[in-house]
Amino acid sequence: MERCGIRALNNEKIILDGPADLGVHYHESINPEKLRSILQHASLDHNVASILLVHTPDRLAIAGEAGVSLQLCGHTHSGQFFPFTLIVKRIYGQFAYGLQRLGNLTVYIFLRHRTWGPPFRVGTSPEIVLIRFE
Repeated sequence: MERCGIRALNNEKIILDGPADLGVHYHESINPEKLRSILQHASLDHNVASILLVHTPDRLAIAGEAGVSLQLCGHTHSGQFFPFTLIVKRIYGQFAYGLQRLGNLTVYIFLRHRTWGPPFRVGTSPEIVLIRFE
């Protein structure tokens, strides 16, 4: 990504035209203490919108408590095919896919356009999502 001019946010915050953008590495995002520490050190201004990018829709309450406005994540692939669709729904509940809310935190879980394991999908469709902020 960096060779293409794309900056990866690895446990850091940047400000771009208003909202604070935070990226947290997968291993830190699944560890409650590490995630809480990273978000605390980010010193979010609760009067300014913030976007948290993490791989999985885990530890949502911690992001909400830190004042994150929007969390974007993937990971679940919405199960990709049966019976994993049921397993993912059982593990993540309403946070398996789509636009969801947890208190003041808005969460979007992308289905993604890729696969994991077998290169096919049954009962789910790949997507590329465009989010427009106004």
